Amino acid sequence: LIDVLAPGNLLAFNLISALSSYPSDALETTEKEFRTAQQRVKKNLDLLPKSSATTALHTAASGLMANEVAAARHTCALVAGTVWCWGNNDSGAVDQSGTTRVMSPAPLAVSDATLVTAGGAHSCVRRSSGDITCWGSNLYGQLGSGDANDVNGPVTGPGSRTMVAAGFTHTCTIDVLGEAYCWGDHSYGQVSGEPVGGTVLSPTHRVDRPVGVDGWSAIATGRRHTCALTKANELYCWGSNAFGELGHGGSDDPAPNPTRVPHPEGGSWVRVAVGGYTT
Repeated sequence: LIDVLAPGNLLAFNLISALSSYPSDALETTEKEFRTAQQRVKKNLDLLPKSSATTALHTAASGLMANEVAAARHTCALVAGTVWCWGNNDSGAVDQSGTTRVMSPAPLAVSDATLVTAGGAHSCVRRSSGDITCWGSNLYGQLGSGDANDVNGPVTGPGSRTMVAAGFTHTCTIDVLGEAYCWGDHSYGQVSGEPVGGTVLSPTHRVDRPVGVDGWSAIATGRRHTCALTKANELYCWGSNAFGELGHGGSDDPAPNPTRVPHPEGGSWVRVAVGGYTT
């Protein structure tokens, strides 16, 4: 579950818990292990203060005081600009050590990160320079290298980006002008644009803004869909709607173009959180 705070709030705490929505088979764990992990995540969420976006999360496994945590099949934490990762490493989403499992937090050679996000088998950070650096699986071109070849090491992509969100097999960013860009797996339209299918390899693939939208302020990525907030606090989603995750109340057909999600009470959206098949 990727919790993205809209501008106006401090983006100092961002908890991502894909365990709460990803199916157990995707996480390659047993039903018992999955349920135990799910309960632990929900318990931890309940313990977090609801009034502050700058709360530090204490990771009991290492004693780290982390101001941002991202988790899927692996976990990454941001501690004063340094990224620590652990967990499933069969695709190099934790580090390039070649070890399939990293059992305790290990620091990466990144000291200027401002955001961290964990996808299905890849990880990304936003650097203080605005550059985006990703590492791990590149099977669908989700690292932003411009191809789908194996990459031995991190890939630093376009700069001037304010945020980054790693989906299961795709990646999205927003730049300083409020434009959104997505790349990687497009099997369900989650990258945006027609036709649906295949992969989008260019990290400069821009998400078309619907008429009246003057820019994006936040973006969140799931397993097969993507959602973004506009600067006017409207919510749009695109990609798979197999479980109704796009929220438009229409058919379950994929929607490759941003589709507005009406507020049920006529209000404005201030945050968006995307799970594997939920929003």
